[in-house]
Amino acid sequence: MHSNSLLKSAGLFSLILIVVLSGCFDNNGKGLSFTPMPLLKGQYVEYVKDSTPYDSFHVKFAILNLNSEGMLLETDYVSSSETLKVKTFHKLEKNYLIDTFVVQFNSEMPFKFIPQSGNFIFESPISNLFMWAGQIDTTNWKTIILNNKQYNVFITAVNEDTILYCADIPIFNIAKMFVNKEHMQVYNFGNKGAASMFTSNAERVIAGSELPESFRKYLNLDNSQK
Repeated sequence: MHSNSLLKSAGLFSLILIVVLSGCFDNNGKGLSFTPMPLLKGQYVEYVKDSTPYDSFHVKFAILNLNSEGMLLETDYVSSSETLKVKTFHKLEKNYLIDTFVVQFNSEMPFKFIPQSGNFIFESPISNLFMWAGQIDTTNWKTIILNNKQYNVFITAVNEDTILYCADIPIFNIAKMFVNKEHMQVYNFGNKGAASMFTSNAERVIAGSELPESFRKYLNLDNSQK
């Protein structure tokens, strides 16, 4: 699969995710407390697409660092033929929006993008996943079975997207997602032990005017950079 194809199928800047409601148990209108675990350095979570085998396609998120300014999040998109790694720092005061980011295709040298006077950021849905959690209706929940494990999930629908939040899952607290007409469900997660998935310490630093054309459509650029 070509890198551009992976960008499209992996949904690099538009998180591919799902909700399948079959096999769920109704809550009969009774409320349930939602107390998600806090963000912690070392947490990780993996999702698979459409319940396909793990080695077909999956996405992994890991918190490499966390401080008062925000969090350093690493994302690994893996298909059967190619991998795409993204490292981003999310600002707390900007609702987890991204400033700078690093991207690596397979084992190639990573690109590190630096915004010129803050003129561009990813159009990332990650901030939405955090903010939508604030819209949870604790009476709208179900019990579902994933990978032979039982989860109590809270259903949040925003426009055409639907997210099933679960307090037991770290980082996004999400068990299943249906976002941008794509489907993902949790496969594995942990509260500690996450390490960088990048295979190269070297980075090629570039600014907005040097962005590869394949990335430009995913960014907000001012007129001076177009």
